[in-house]
Amino acid sequence: MRPRSSQLAIAPLLAVVATMLVSPTTAPTRLGTIIHQDAPDAIPGRYLVVLQGDPLAPRLPDVSGTADRLVRRYGGTVGRRFAAALLGFTLTASERQAAAIAGDPAVRFVEQDTAVRPVEPLPGPVIRPDNTQTNAPWHLSAGGRVRRGSCARSTRSVPAPRSPRRC
Repeated sequence: MRPRSSQLAIAPLLAVVATMLVSPTTAPTRLGTIIHQDAPDAIPGRYLVVLQGDPLAPRLPDVSGTADRLVRRYGGTVGRRFAAALLGFTLTASERQAAAIAGDPAVRFVEQDTAVRPVEPLPGPVIRPDNTQTNAPWHLSAGGRVRRGSCARSTRSVPAPRSPRRC
């Protein structure tokens, strides 16, 4: 019995389908943007991942489950998880893993962790430890009232409970 031409045409097609089933191809990962990636105080390998969703909604998304799913899929390690002021988690991962997580539809954004340093105080009115403010603007008394008369010339404001005289 000779094979028919239709059977010969199907054989290569079946071979292609079998190959696809045995070795599935994965879709290329969409890479997202990492905010503050080039910041001077950036901490390499540490990120904040903020998820889609409203933290004030009556039904919160599962932050722990989403974080675990993202790390299983793209790699990295989950640190702290946040579900009150924002929905997200801290991540320790490579730059490529963080960019892959940033491209996931469940993620609002990924931000590079940065070192925070204290800054010099800004020039302006100084509040002393005894609660006396020098260079008080607008001639306001401690109770928020506008000073009148001789008291208006003073640039010193002392809270009312401690002040012996009231203007």
